[in-house]
Amino acid sequence: MVAAKVVIVEDNPVTLPSLIQTIDWQALNCEIAGYASDGESGRELILSVRPDLLLADIFMPQIDGLQMLEEVRQELPDMKVIIITGYERFQYASRAIKLSVFDYILKPIRNEELIQSVQRALQEARDAFSAQASQPALAPGADAVSVDQLLPRWAERASNAG
Repeated sequence: MVAAKVVIVEDNPVTLPSLIQTIDWQALNCEIAGYASDGESGRELILSVRPDLLLADIFMPQIDGLQMLEEVRQELPDMKVIIITGYERFQYASRAIKLSVFDYILKPIRNEELIQSVQRALQEARDAFSAQASQPALAPGADAVSVDQLLPRWAERASNAG
């Protein structure tokens, strides 16, 4: 199985190396594809690396983590995001939810909590990929039609035929 690409965007000079070094990323089938210490560099890194998982702080230089996420979310809608922050304010959590953040972890970070969150996020991504892969492919140029759209057509044909 291919390792999931992880990007970490964190401005704290103690937290960033700790996240990189104290988590056994290989055991989680992950690779650190890059890291940045401010939101602007983080945005550029995310768009170039296209990670499967993003760990990001909220308050950082240049642009904050939620603004950074807003700017990349449209291009990477399936990227799983775990926010790591020291701020428990509802307005940040509310904004994070609107941006489809997978988890919101408060500092100080407990490694076990982060590992469990990473495992759940990657499992959800795998499940979504499997479900998408099991969907039948449409013929080129065909439009997807729901059962609700087909039932009236079938009923009409049945009444015209009889």
